[in-house]
Amino acid sequence: MDDICDRTGVAVISRGSFIPAGKKLEAGERRLHLLIEGTNEMGVKQAKLEILKVLEDETIRISSSGSLATTGRYSVL
Repeated sequence: MDDICDRTGVAVISRGSFIPAGKKLEAGERRLHLLIEGTNEMGVKQAKLEILKVLEDETIRISSSGSLATTGRYSVL
């Protein structure tokens, strides 16, 4: 993550709490997400693309190794 921040000039901040699948959110609680802040739109877009690429590469690596105990999902807004 530090490498992406250095190359794109943005800050990536994790916010919220991990909520297991099937558990409902309590009042005022937000799911775990990343906040990407930067001084220009191009840097933010580039950081988002690079983060997506890392997530996809790791998902493929884990699923091809056969050691995936449980499946999950993520969404990028």
